[in-house]
Amino acid sequence: GQLFFLTPRVISGDEVLELIERNRVKVLADEATKAQADGAYSAETARLRALKNGLVRLDETNRNALTTAAKNIRKELAAVFPGARFSVTSSRYSGGDSIDIRWTDGPTSKAVEAITGKYSGGSFDGMIDLYTDEDTPWTAVYGSAKYVHESRDLSPAAVDSARRDVAKEMGIADVGPTTPTPDGWRPRFGWDLQQAARRCLWCMDLTAGYVSP
Repeated sequence: GQLFFLTPRVISGDEVLELIERNRVKVLADEATKAQADGAYSAETARLRALKNGLVRLDETNRNALTTAAKNIRKELAAVFPGARFSVTSSRYSGGDSIDIRWTDGPTSKAVEAITGKYSGGSFDGMIDLYTDEDTPWTAVYGSAKYVHESRDLSPAAVDSARRDVAKEMGIADVGPTTPTPDGWRPRFGWDLQQAARRCLWCMDLTAGYVSP
């Protein structure tokens, strides 16, 4: 497992011994770091298994990580956002599996991702076109999917209400979704009222519906 390379000179015996010693020290340090990480992983896994949170756990009788993760996501979302309705579906395919979470209005995508993100079994780096597996104590206990996707939609009623309020804030008449926004607002919100309204709604919690500011 060692790497070797040629140099333009012959090194002395003392230098060889020094390199061997430096390698030995590095190996010991790497082993100590791994042992520490393994210990922390085991301790956190044990802590999660001991929690009484009502979630389904993986064990000798339940090895279905995908189904378990989907069940737990439903439980967590229902507990944290009791006023919102979510669709949680799981899929298997040749390249792995995924869980898709969809909802209309309700909490922000960021708030939902704070709950569902920990069920992801890894991450994809589009810059190098590479998926990296990430085994965490949480996924080891409560399940995972290769991909976890969150998709929030906005209801026409919320968009229409927000569009009227945005037009009022901008001091213009709302004559429809394609009403252009004033020049001073375009870099911030978009080129028409519909875009401006939707951009405002994406960062708003709509669990209780849209409320005019």
